[in-house]
Amino acid sequence: MSLQVQDLIDLNTGEWDSATVSAIFWPIDYELILNIPLSRLGAEDLVMWHYANNSLFSVRSAYHLMCAMEFRPCSSDSREAEQQWWWRMWQARLPCKVRVFAWRAALNALPTSLNLLKRIPDTSSICPFCHEGKEDLIHALVHCTFAWQVWGLSNISSTVIFSTAAAPLPWLQFASSALEDEEFRYFLCLCWTLWNWDWGDCAGFRWSCIAWLSRRLASRASSELVEAMAAREAVLLAMRHGWQSILICLSQNIELLNETAHL
Repeated sequence: MSLQVQDLIDLNTGEWDSATVSAIFWPIDYELILNIPLSRLGAEDLVMWHYANNSLFSVRSAYHLMCAMEFRPCSSDSREAEQQWWWRMWQARLPCKVRVFAWRAALNALPTSLNLLKRIPDTSSICPFCHEGKEDLIHALVHCTFAWQVWGLSNISSTVIFSTAAAPLPWLQFASSALEDEEFRYFLCLCWTLWNWDWGDCAGFRWSCIAWLSRRLASRASSELVEAMAAREAVLLAMRHGWQSILICLSQNIELLNETAHL
């Protein structure tokens, strides 16, 4: 669809054609458009570059705009903290999917219930898992009842997790400044796990699995040993629930389970 501004104006009244605007734009954009004042001069429409005195675009004016944005007034401390966060996150030895998640989280660009509500008016803003609050990213990763259980077993300081930051980026920045490299990577991986876990079938025993998996090993361990420990925990879980048979798929030798008997 190719439209011009004049197509959104009622030619009889000279005002915005609210029916056309509402049919094309999302409600949040609809309200903003209707609040834009319209000129009564009847002049011909022009394409104007707001950042040049002559209203004409030039590479020079674009360069000056970029410089002005780069050095816009702000607290030097907050700007430095933000730059350090972005540098450390992108340089962290993490899977790409975790770094992309962290990038989207910092920009508050993940589809939480509150974010979806901005685009889909009929969407509920209540957390679909705990039903105890509106789901923004901080709620999903920190305040949701399920998230508490994971963080409680993670050995990451509660001062970091339950900081007073109300927005994703300040929360992530605080964690970045407070945690060592290994802890920081562990922190981001847990955040990714919390966000991507399949909560749709989250019965109690499934939740105990993810909570257990959030535990941090006391020392470095090989991937084979970690897999064996997870299998051992699955067997113990089956015994507690009285299950008669279970299926465990391991990529390594099942004999490694014997090595975990003392853990």
